[in-house]
Amino acid sequence: MPTPPLIVRSNIADQNLGVRFDDLNKAIIEAESYLRSLKPVDSTWITYAVSDYPDGSQTWSELGICKYGGTKWTLCYGSGSSYEEGVSINALIECPILTRVAAIKHLPELEEQIIKSKEKFVAEVDNAIVFLKRFAQQN
Repeated sequence: MPTPPLIVRSNIADQNLGVRFDDLNKAIIEAESYLRSLKPVDSTWITYAVSDYPDGSQTWSELGICKYGGTKWTLCYGSGSSYEEGVSINALIECPILTRVAAIKHLPELEEQIIKSKEKFVAEVDNAIVFLKRFAQQN
């Protein structure tokens, strides 16, 4: 059987990918909802895909959950380089498909970091309570 022309193969791939992209986006939204249910205490990020260059510079990618746009915990992608100050942040669902696929592999690391952050915060809240009680007793 002869191979179909390239345009036919391209159209078939487009149809197959379209459905899969929709499924991927739904799964990202579900993962974001799960991470939100963990009730992060602060923005939490993990760094991956660090690249070192001969001139000493670096680039990196980050996956995190933060209050992107102000009020709602959102699964986000960040990228940075030693050439620029700060990190560029976007909602993961808005990123190019290749970025989304690469980032989601790091969700278990982010989940663990959210939980570690909460565990650490327990001691900070305990210290704040002790401080406030001492403060109130002095006055």
